[in-house]
Amino acid sequence: MTPNLYKIYSQGYSFENHYTPRYSCTTGESEYIALTSLVPFNNICTPNAYLRNNYEESLPALFKKAGYDCYSFHNWNDEFYDRNTLHLSMGFDQYRDIDALDIDLIWGWQSDFELIKQAFSYFKDSDKFFSFIITSSMHWPYDENSTLGTRYLEEINAVHGDYPMEIKRYLSKSMEFDKGIGELLKMLEEEGKADNTVICLFSDHHPFKLSTSTIEKYSLLRNRKELYGNDLTPFIIYNPNLEPTVFSEVNSSFDQVPTIANLFGLNYDSRLYAGSDIFNDDCAVIYPNADWITNEGIYQISKNIFTSFNDEDVSDAYISKINNRVQNSINVTQAMMKSDYLAKRSYLCDPKMLENN
Repeated sequence: MTPNLYKIYSQGYSFENHYTPRYSCTTGESEYIALTSLVPFNNICTPNAYLRNNYEESLPALFKKAGYDCYSFHNWNDEFYDRNTLHLSMGFDQYRDIDALDIDLIWGWQSDFELIKQAFSYFKDSDKFFSFIITSSMHWPYDENSTLGTRYLEEINAVHGDYPMEIKRYLSKSMEFDKGIGELLKMLEEEGKADNTVICLFSDHHPFKLSTSTIEKYSLLRNRKELYGNDLTPFIIYNPNLEPTVFSEVNSSFDQVPTIANLFGLNYDSRLYAGSDIFNDDCAVIYPNADWITNEGIYQISKNIFTSFNDEDVSDAYISKINNRVQNSINVTQAMMKSDYLAKRSYLCDPKMLENN
């Protein structure tokens, strides 16, 4: 049903234990985490509250300082999040939403195929680009009809006629997104950019309004039985020259910034992130209530219960160490946001000033 997604999943780097922890305004804060590696507050919508902070260590700011043109795109407007302000604060040169793109409005969420086609026209002539494309085709609801939710039902019925309608609608929306990924791969190839472009794909959350039992039954590549199992989401890094590899280590959206920055040799300060480089460090998934997940298992701080992934006990010292690490990440990154720390200590982000000091 989704051959292009299958291609980049099976021929690139895929991370089978990647978590997207849910905060108070999940979509906006998942994007915020993926661009800043900062821990959102759990009682406000952090990206809306800190629109004009200095984000000199965000991923687009790092790429911009490395000489990349930085663009972001979305096929909806600022109804929920003021990306027009936030993305410029984060270092994007330009942000274009549905009001600035030539996308036809349809019933329900809009076409990612159209979004990706339009977005590509803006960055295809850049020598070096970082493009952040926020899709929406796969967004709920799945319990009612929409243009994309019914667009591919004939093809789906021919293969999965016994699936419940909500899963068929989800697949139909997925097929539209897959069509967009296929178009992106084709356009990169036609422009001679495929070999020198890296695609990173992640999700902001699991499919909302699908029941836990339905998600478990139809998640063929995920074991969602554990606590927080619904937060297991795809993370894919694809380039046609990569050796296909599946990574089993636990990681999360917090780890994307330091991982990508390190892979691209960007100049960054790891002390200013809650996450870690997946390839060099043990990662800890951080939840709003200070629960955490590591390669060893899941810890529920309010109950003081540790659930092992391998039926092996861990020491009190290990739990104390990770608790301290998680709490420190929460306290430090939230203090940074409250004080707009980087605006006051901007020299930390300037290698020339570091050399002079």
